[in-house]
Amino acid sequence: MAEKIYSSKIVELGGQVGDFIAAANMIIMFEESLALPELRDACVMHTGNELSGMIKPGNIYKIAGTEFKIVKVGSEVQKNLMNLGHITIKFDGGSGELLEGSIHVEEKPVPTIKAGDMIEIFKREDKRIADGSWLGLKGKTAVVTGAASGIGKAVAQAFLDNGANVVVCDLNPNEPEFNITEDSGKVKYVITNVAEAASVEAMVKTALDTFG
Repeated sequence: MAEKIYSSKIVELGGQVGDFIAAANMIIMFEESLALPELRDACVMHTGNELSGMIKPGNIYKIAGTEFKIVKVGSEVQKNLMNLGHITIKFDGGSGELLEGSIHVEEKPVPTIKAGDMIEIFKREDKRIADGSWLGLKGKTAVVTGAASGIGKAVAQAFLDNGANVVVCDLNPNEPEFNITEDSGKVKYVITNVAEAASVEAMVKTALDTFG
């Protein structure tokens, strides 16, 4: 049986919760005793808020008896949930923008929720998927060009998620953000023009110096 790492009970639904589910396929969670008055109408308020492990992609988010696989986890989720019981759950399969305080889960209908229902998170059972061992990528280094956005960025994230170190190459001067978890590889961003041999050679040198 999967290990439970989070548990809390819903005590109240704000009047706008149904609207958020219908319009944006999302819910906003807030610990009942800490929810600000101006936010309560938009929130699923809960109590208990017991967190005992790291929330990661591949974990299972369960609400009102329905399970959803977690596909993305924002960088501030752990802290926000622990301190405030406050995060946003997006039931979009990971297609939307990943914000710091959001968890994205697989896209399927949100169940009818009510006071008394439980919110739980369970640890994934198959460690092989987390460390990339089944693909043989853990500890290896990938170079992904055009990876500051779009398909290239998604490819870089997939390598990271499966344990590879990634050299992200692009002309964009703005360094992209990636979802880095305890089990992912490391990332190095290098501004690179693949049309110029000197730029490519400098990138390869940086890759070797960084990851061996």
